Amino acid sequence: MTYTVQIPGPVRRYIRRLPPDIQRRVIGRMERIAADPYEPGVTKPLHGSLETLRSCYAGNLRILFEVDESVRVVVINDVGPRGDIYKRS
Repeated sequence: MTYTVQIPGPVRRYIRRLPPDIQRRVIGRMERIAADPYEPGVTKPLHGSLETLRSCYAGNLRILFEVDESVRVVVINDVGPRGDIYKRS
């Protein structure tokens, strides 16, 4: 059973500005997250101040998201380069 994915406006705009091949990679990862947000080797829990989030890689980009099990929703919090993403969130 898949989860519903919610993508806030700023994240949507960021993805739209990516090159088409990177967009496809990010969207493909989001589809995989929707199928199983806890898939070993694909997503991982974060620690410290970001412990409520999980992370998934898509090339040099990271997708930060949280899972609401009560309504089976995955909320994409941010997408960005590995070096910057953890500082922004």
